[in-house]
Amino acid sequence: MRRRDGLRANLSTIVGMFPALGRSGGALREVKSVHGYCIRMGFSDDVVFKTGILDVYSKSKCIVYARRVFDSECLKNEVTWSAMIGGYIENEMMREAGELFLRMLDNGDVAVVTPVAIGLILMGCARFGDLNGGKCVHCYAVKAGFISDLTVGNTLISFYAKYGSLSDAFRQFSEICMKDIVSYNSLISGCVENFRAEESLRLFHDMKCSGIRPGITTLVGVLTACSHLAALRHGFSCHGYCVVHGYAVNTTICNTLMDMYTKCGKLDVAKRVFDTMHKRDTVSWNTMMFGYGNHGLGKEALSLFDRMQETGVNSDEVTLLALLSACSHSGLVDEGRQVFNSLTRGGFNVTPRIDHYNCMADLLARAGYLDEAYDLVNKMPFEPDVNMLGTLLSACLTYKSVELGDKVSKKMHSLGGTTGSFVLLSNAYSAVERWEDAEKLRTTQKKTGFHKTPGYSWVDV
Repeated sequence: MRRRDGLRANLSTIVGMFPALGRSGGALREVKSVHGYCIRMGFSDDVVFKTGILDVYSKSKCIVYARRVFDSECLKNEVTWSAMIGGYIENEMMREAGELFLRMLDNGDVAVVTPVAIGLILMGCARFGDLNGGKCVHCYAVKAGFISDLTVGNTLISFYAKYGSLSDAFRQFSEICMKDIVSYNSLISGCVENFRAEESLRLFHDMKCSGIRPGITTLVGVLTACSHLAALRHGFSCHGYCVVHGYAVNTTICNTLMDMYTKCGKLDVAKRVFDTMHKRDTVSWNTMMFGYGNHGLGKEALSLFDRMQETGVNSDEVTLLALLSACSHSGLVDEGRQVFNSLTRGGFNVTPRIDHYNCMADLLARAGYLDEAYDLVNKMPFEPDVNMLGTLLSACLTYKSVELGDKVSKKMHSLGGTTGSFVLLSNAYSAVERWEDAEKLRTTQKKTGFHKTPGYSWVDV
């Protein structure tokens, strides 16, 4: 509705604009303009309007203005309180969210405390690692009689799963009498995130047996579990379910299918999924490039990147990571240097991250350019991590560069050594018959309390 047409927007029109304005993260000037118009039109005292504009300010990162609106409202309802608490959490102000939640509890009006508010504060505790705070909210939910609410139960599952306490998540799941799709999705996702992928497959089976139809979120979680387990048979079955129920055209599902097939060694099937996609996004191209790279097909990854640019799809930092990784796994040193140099000079409008430097150091180290890799590590604008130095130390063992290995090992131990660093350097000493140095290092390893854990593997049958 254009104001120059002589038409005036009513309250319903203005409130209807809020979700779109919030999703776009409207600029402060635009939000204040709408707010000012509503004040002039006499809408500013309406509680629905105030709650809506509060939410828009929060989503626009203008939390100070959101709080002003909140404080100016005399008759706050449950939505107003929840919107302000959610705004603080969204803007990573967990302390303020917790204080407001406690103030809400002290308000004396039990009606304003809702399952939504409890869910918001629980997820805030999970997001910022406050397990004790979340348990306190859990206790309050039990005492106040909210524990039987399905929304609160589902949120508790997500809370404990996100914090890594799967035993508590499973206990909460078992206590829900009428489980819904959100209950299963929360626990399936939690199992995948906590490296219990096999449990996700069992839950998926139980979910179907209970008569609840899996949705896109469910299938993404299950396919990710199949990727982690390299469980191709289960992956094929899940793919078939997606086709039968019309989910196979969904871009997110297709992206997850490609990831699963490439990790299960079925690059040809992943390519078939990619070629038949109705709509590809940046993740689609990135996933396929990673797939090519992990299978040693660096040139195909580079060619796919050229196609991506021709189609006008924007690349991101993950795209460049996929390219560098592909070059590393395929020994394409010159091509990798060209990509990395262009990246560091701003050629892709992407800010280099430590992951990009990690990949480049890995590329150089694998190819035997150890001094160049070490020089890159020392000159990069980030503090090297143990993983990067471990890659370089492993290359020193491969190429029997013990002197450089000594330097890298000392650097690793200054950051907090690992058992792997001791073993790699000891093996490097042994490879060049420096037996005394190897023995000394093993003795030091034992004295410092580092013990080598035997590896293990398993296979899906």
